[in-house]
Amino acid sequence: MVGDVVADEVDTWETGGHLDKSFQISLTTYVPPPPAVPDHQSRLVVTINGEMAPDDTNVTAIMDGEEVAMAMTKDGIAFLKVPGTSANGGKEIRFRVGDVMADEVDTWEQGGHRDKKFEISLTTYVPPPPLPPHISRLLVSIDGLPAPDGTVVTAWMDGAVAVATAVTASGAALSG
Repeated sequence: MVGDVVADEVDTWETGGHLDKSFQISLTTYVPPPPAVPDHQSRLVVTINGEMAPDDTNVTAIMDGEEVAMAMTKDGIAFLKVPGTSANGGKEIRFRVGDVMADEVDTWEQGGHRDKKFEISLTTYVPPPPLPPHISRLLVSIDGLPAPDGTVVTAWMDGAVAVATAVTASGAALSG
């Protein structure tokens, strides 16, 4: 034993010892690996159009253009663990909710900030319903007489033909 470390070498006891022999003891001390760097943890409150995200909405963390973590929402909340090393400190973490990239950006830090409330709010564009077409029924006349069948009638908007139709016995109808 050297200090509090037990050596692997063994010697045999002899009377008078063996001073003419050299005996070497080598110790290898155990050096533990450096402690693991804790993952960055984020607690995300996710809303879509002002409402809490539905359960099982996919939230993906992206760092350096790579997907690095994914979680599903529960009651509008997602917990993400983003792995990394101390070299990742300060790198941007972007988020995708479903197929939509969020504007919010987080910064990787060792251990993260699980207690910090970090919100991701998406507003999806919902186009207005299409307007109904404008329909005009026309009685077309030329020089006071009904226009002959097949006469083409056009409607113009902003200097361009918007719609064209032909006169029939019952008149002409434009829709557009």
